[in-house]
Order: sequence, then structure tokens, then C-alpha cells
Amino acid sequence: MTVGAMDGTYINIRAPEKNRKDYNNRNFHHFLILLAVCLPNRSFSYTFAGFPGSAHYARVFRCSDLGAITYDNPNLLFPSPEFHISGDSEFPCTPHIVPAFKSSMANTEKKGNFNRKLSKTLIVIEDAFGDLKNSLRRLQYIHAHVPKAVTIISRCCTLHNILIVDGETLGNYQLQEEITHEELDPVVGDWFHMQSGFQKRNILMDLMKH
Repeated sequence: MTVGAMDGTYINIRAPEKNRKDYNNRNFHHFLILLAVCLPNRSFSYTFAGFPGSAHYARVFRCSDLGAITYDNPNLLFPSPEFHISGDSEFPCTPHIVPAFKSSMANTEKKGNFNRKLSKTLIVIEDAFGDLKNSLRRLQYIHAHVPKAVTIISRCCTLHNILIVDGETLGNYQLQEEITHEELDPVVGDWFHMQSGFQKRNILMDLMKH
């Protein structure tokens, strides 16, 4: 059972005074990464901001408190093994994180079908990021030092949830093309979790009908 959709997005910031290259992406702008999990109504159930733009999403997740709990004490968040969060192929595969197959691995009809169906569940997080940046335009460019920028991002996410609770209409922001890190080496987590995650994903794939 899917309890949330997870993805990351890039928040454009002023060039930091130190370690500027760490915050660059391929467009040579400076970014912070916002990692988030959202619910069907596009509200965020979890956010984590502050990693520089060059970081791999898998590393950001593993270093977040959500990642730490998922690996070390998942019972705090997931009442049983059947519950999980969906994500794209950049995230690690664990019993409670079910990502899409990487494009290089989606070489069978079953895997392709699994990716197509999973992608539909991830539209909500893409829309949530679009709504966030459209309704709170401060996030389109933050002219602040990194610590203050992180605070601004976190508060904007809170305001985003308040707008949804209050029934405000959120617009659709046209996101810039996100950067894929598929070709980069992901952070390798605990091997047991990885193998268990692969088995669960394969079971879900077999259950999906064409």
C-alpha cells in the first residue's frame, strides 16, 4: 500500500560564498535540494531541505531523518511491511521505498508496465512542487545565505500545507526540466534492505496487470 509519493526538486539560490561548485547543477546555477513526500491532496507529509544541488537524491534521502528511520527503525513509520513510499528510479530500493526501475533495467514488458503505472502515482508530487513554486514565488529565486534559504524553504512548505487546508486554489507552475542523476553511482545502503526491496518490487510488478 502506497502511503506517499517522494521526489526532489531544485530551489535556485544566491551563489554561496564557500564551496560554490557543490551547489552547481548542469545549468551552472546554484541550487539547494528540497526532498519531499506528499499525500494525494498535494500536501507535504515530509520535507527535508539543505543539500547542495550537485548531490544525488539517493544520498540526500539516506542522510535525511526519514532515510535513517527507514533503514534503522522502519516500524516507527510503517505499521507493516505492506506499506511503502513510491519514488522515481533515483531512490534506493528498500522494503518501504519502492522506486521505478532505472531506464537501463526496464528491458522487459513487465518492468515497463510497472514503471508506467508507478509514474502515475508520482504525478502528485510533481504537481505539488509546481503548486509550491507557483503560489509562493519567493522559491523561484532566494537571495539569501544557505542557512536562511533553508529556513525560507521549510516555512514555504508549511504555508503550502496551510493553503491546502484552507481550500485555497493553487496554480500550476511550469517546472524547469529536472536533472537526472541515473548515470551517477547511487549511495548503497544496507544490502539486506536492498535485497528485500527488490523482492517486494518484483512482487508488486507481478501483481500489476497489463
